[in-house]
Amino acid sequence: TASLEEINELTQFTKHHNGIEYAYRKMDDCREKAINVLSNFPDTDVKAALIAYVNYVVERNN
Repeated sequence: TASLEEINELTQFTKHHNGIEYAYRKMDDCREKAINVLSNFPDTDVKAALIAYVNYVVERNN
């Protein structure tokens, strides 16, 4: 288990090296790829739900 000091050090390292911004860019890339894959399927309630779920996961704040 990591100590509070180790967690703080890792958090600062991540912020210093723009890790958060990188993660957001990767999430957007994955969202785009997922929606592109789904575009090959007919429009159904399931497809709409999957797209909504992908958007929820990427856009949520927690």
